Amino acid sequence: MSTDTKISTAIARIMMINSIISGFIALAIFVAMAAIALYAISTSTPVKDKIPPEFSNWGGVIIGFYFGSALTQTASLIAAERGKKQNESAPEGAAAGGKT
Repeated sequence: MSTDTKISTAIARIMMINSIISGFIALAIFVAMAAIALYAISTSTPVKDKIPPEFSNWGGVIIGFYFGSALTQTASLIAAERGKKQNESAPEGAAAGGKT
């Protein structure tokens, strides 16, 4: 396995792990909010009185974080792949910064 393949595999693995972790965090908070809302409905209490203020606006924050981190990671992967391809297509000395 070449170094370039190892780097691409490592980047892909990091992106996948980060996506899984942020997905679990988002899912946990959404499930918690749904459980609180269902509990409030079952006890005839206004839902807004049961939801902690720390969680009241977290839906948008989580969605923004999730897609923002995915976009940043994808951009990093694309930049790494472009840099690799530019180095492969450059003349022998140009990739190392030398003159040909």
